[in-house]
Amino acid sequence: MIELRALGVTTLDLYVPWNWHEVADGKFDFDGHTNPRRNLREVLRLGRELGQNGRLEWLPTRGSAWAGPCLSPPMRAQNPARTPRPGART
Repeated sequence: MIELRALGVTTLDLYVPWNWHEVADGKFDFDGHTNPRRNLREVLRLGRELGQNGRLEWLPTRGSAWAGPCLSPPMRAQNPARTPRPGART
């Protein structure tokens, strides 16, 4: 992020995998207490410190049209529209 800011980048497009941060049903880790790599709050804090804007999207991969693998099982049950279409690229 520091190098991007030095290049003049002012906006970050962040894709965050939901199932990585929902460590158990209804239990979330956004501050890295279960794994330092989950510290989304620090990423956002650093971006703010560097004067970068950010946009978060809860998808598994950039440009993905299907977030099924990214959603936890309870969220998939609540969001049946997020299932793959026949022949869809996943």
